[in-house]
Amino acid sequence: MVFVVSFTSTILIPAIPNIVKDFQSNDPYLSTFIVSAYLVGYFLGPFLMAPLSDHYGRIPIYHICNLLFVGMTCWCATTHSLGTLATARFLAGCGGSGAVALAPYSVMDMFRSERDFMFMVPGIAFVIAPALGPMAGAHVSAKWGWRCVFWGAALVGAFSTIVALLGLRESHGLVILGRKIVKRRMVTRNLPLRSRLEVRSKMPPSRRFVQLQIRPFLVLRSLSVFFATCVAAVGSGFMYMVFITLTEVFTSEFHWKPENIGYAFTGIAVGNLVGILLGSLLSNMVVKGRKKRGYEKPEIRLLPMILFWPLVGLGLIVYAWTSAKAGAWIWPLVGSGIFGAGVTSANFFSLSYITASYPEHAASGIGTHILVHSIIAGALPVFSNKLYYRMGVGWGFTILGLVALAICPVLYFCYRFGERMRKRLDRSSEPTA
Repeated sequence: MVFVVSFTSTILIPAIPNIVKDFQSNDPYLSTFIVSAYLVGYFLGPFLMAPLSDHYGRIPIYHICNLLFVGMTCWCATTHSLGTLATARFLAGCGGSGAVALAPYSVMDMFRSERDFMFMVPGIAFVIAPALGPMAGAHVSAKWGWRCVFWGAALVGAFSTIVALLGLRESHGLVILGRKIVKRRMVTRNLPLRSRLEVRSKMPPSRRFVQLQIRPFLVLRSLSVFFATCVAAVGSGFMYMVFITLTEVFTSEFHWKPENIGYAFTGIAVGNLVGILLGSLLSNMVVKGRKKRGYEKPEIRLLPMILFWPLVGLGLIVYAWTSAKAGAWIWPLVGSGIFGAGVTSANFFSLSYITASYPEHAASGIGTHILVHSIIAGALPVFSNKLYYRMGVGWGFTILGLVALAICPVLYFCYRFGERMRKRLDRSSEPTA
């Protein structure tokens, strides 16, 4: 379901010109906000869904959120104004945030020795799926109209929801034991009967709920984690800005037909895949090499991020000027592919660094990543059309590329002083179980 939710975040982007035309709107902010509103909805996951699942169990929250996602996506297909569409997209994002936020907690419930690897599975799906969404959305929109884009997403979401209803089982140990104890009390009429976890955890449910709400913010008190997460989120925001302008660039500059626009996103899709594969290989090589020398600090996971992040700036500059000159269409795809490799690997290394820094609270760390991602990556695309129309694709994305390159010293700062910044935090300020 994480893949479906992330896939849906970008599936409508190639259809935005058709949506704006149907609704007869000239507001550039509102037309891009229908993308951002969905991402902002992710904020609800780590802030509300995760604490609720700790009290009521993972399964009820999963099912409620999945049904909300499907219902709101269906509403998107029947709207008749951009404002209503943006509202429906926001609510769909809220529903989708359940699967995105709870997946790491489910992994933490079910795995121990393989936890590090399994944490990466929903993380990779969360990062790669947005590059594939526009490819499918462009073909569906060109053949059957933009409303069918949402009907198709709702259909896939409904199938995943049915699979979840039939196959998912509760994984939260405290909730499972609590239900067993309730059944045992009813059979034995032994009212004082309590499980070991209930006896051990004397914290009131209300306090536990508040603690789970503030835990992601406690993780962010480590400046190195905060900066690394923000850098990765900025890269994702730049990616959504590229997504939004790709359709306009290839239709106006290269005169592609609407039914072929999906191919304009293949560069980023391939780049994302290459970034994950090369990034994971390089990360394993660096970590193993440093461990042999006795260096096992989490900051070693930032070293590959320092090496890969300049690809973001380089790719944006290549994409900017090869698009502005309107030469061979292959070069903007190459530039966007280089850019995609840098962004995806940065998100991968950021997640890896968070889970290594807080191994006992990795789920909260991933929730922190989602939280920052929803705010920064959701805000930046709002300005993409203004940037494109005022400065053009050449200078507009060149500025973004230079900003990305200017961020490089921040990553080195985190690598060099991250351990010192983490040690300065009191144990009381670190997240507690």
